[in-house]
Amino acid sequence: MEIFRKMKKTHPNINAIIVGLAIVIFWRGAWGLMDLYLFPGNETLSYIISIFLGLFLLFIDDFKLKEIE
Repeated sequence: MEIFRKMKKTHPNINAIIVGLAIVIFWRGAWGLMDLYLFPGNETLSYIISIFLGLFLLFIDDFKLKEIE
């Protein structure tokens, strides 16, 4: 872990690339699982449910998106 802390301080651009890749890889996995398990035979229904589920989660969080600013 110490190596990563040193790299974060000495090479912030490389650290930003690694973090960006980690985020993309995470969402690729999440979308892949949703493709497999959330109405796998009906893409349209899966997309609609995903949109409403995302909006519902934002609604219960009061649409506070300060974390991504």
